[in-house]
Amino acid sequence: MKEGLWQLIIVVVLASLIDVCAPAGTMRQYVRLVLSLLVLLALLTPLAQLWRVDVHAELRKAFSINATQQDVPQDVRMRGEALQTMLVATAQTHASDIVAQSIEAAMHERGYAHARVDVQLPNVAITLGQPDSYGSIFDKKEDVMDVLAAWISDRFGIAREHIQFL
Repeated sequence: MKEGLWQLIIVVVLASLIDVCAPAGTMRQYVRLVLSLLVLLALLTPLAQLWRVDVHAELRKAFSINATQQDVPQDVRMRGEALQTMLVATAQTHASDIVAQSIEAAMHERGYAHARVDVQLPNVAITLGQPDSYGSIFDKKEDVMDVLAAWISDRFGIAREHIQFL
């Protein structure tokens, strides 16, 4: 606001000097018209700056990740939270299915084709049943469980305490 006042004072002083130096006659009328328009423009510029809205700043504020809860309308926030919950649940279900399929394939390779795998991340429940054949490199069920638990833990990052054999 202070800058606008100085700008107005400078324009008025310069306009007065130019008016005094302007030639007499019809040319003086045109000079005064132009000078009065410049003074009017200098007067209105600070007022226009008061009403000017920085659109880019408002858009950044609206779409920023750090927007406060008051900046976002309640219904938009609720729909966003519901969508986020749905996406997390879908991703977790999909990841559980992939982990279960990988474990079942590993079980089949180790001679346990009838094994059942239930994955609800971060928990894994495996029902081994009886091996299809006894020609496996593992003679005991406990050996299979140890090797599978280590493989699941290494491959999927699931803690051993979340792996249960039934």
